[in-house]
Amino acid sequence: MADIMIIDDNVELQEVLTDFLESDSHSVVSAKDGASAREMLPTVRPDIVFLDVGLPDSTGLELLPLIKNTLPDVRVIIITGINDYRVEDLLFEAGADQFVTKPFHGADIKDRVRKLLA
Repeated sequence: MADIMIIDDNVELQEVLTDFLESDSHSVVSAKDGASAREMLPTVRPDIVFLDVGLPDSTGLELLPLIKNTLPDVRVIIITGINDYRVEDLLFEAGADQFVTKPFHGADIKDRVRKLLA
């Protein structure tokens, strides 16, 4: 299975995503902000990153190029409460693989991960 990183400041969301993903035998680590993510990325080397658009110290749009430059083969799923096609377009242009709007269903998350790993 995959190594997955969740970058989101919402601890409850991290826990829910971790439960969904670990139930499919994935290994999951979490970062609560951009600084933590920057520190962890070189050593964690995830296959998939779940990246929130709004973090306390940065945005997903700022972190996404860093993630893709550090780990060119990593797949990035953007998670956000913002339902705006302009933001979505900017994130896809920056290298996002998928875009999920909150609230979402666990089955949808599992399905997206399986498709990215296929």
